[in-house]
Amino acid sequence: MYGNAARAFTDMRAAARRAGVTIRLTDSYRSYAGQVDVARRKGIYGVRQPNGRLGLAARPGTSNHGLGSAVDVNLGASPGASAWLRANGARYGFRTIPREPWHWEYKPR
Repeated sequence: MYGNAARAFTDMRAAARRAGVTIRLTDSYRSYAGQVDVARRKGIYGVRQPNGRLGLAARPGTSNHGLGSAVDVNLGASPGASAWLRANGARYGFRTIPREPWHWEYKPR
């Protein structure tokens, strides 16, 4: 992550830790080539894939991961993180989208 997003995430993770919650990540910054790979594997967000599912990846060049302002939380390895983030994420400028509860973007208001 970059700049304010990185500082806010560091503060948020520290606050979660003080509350007894460890936030473990599966993904953070992603290069353009990395986004191309994710889009190939997971499909473009909102576009129906041959398996009938909707794609999950942003178009390369538009990903908040590539812009340094998003993280993906390993919810399976972070007990309590989902509830803690839903209750506290906005305080640090982070929000998620209902379809991707593991994905948190820095979007301060």
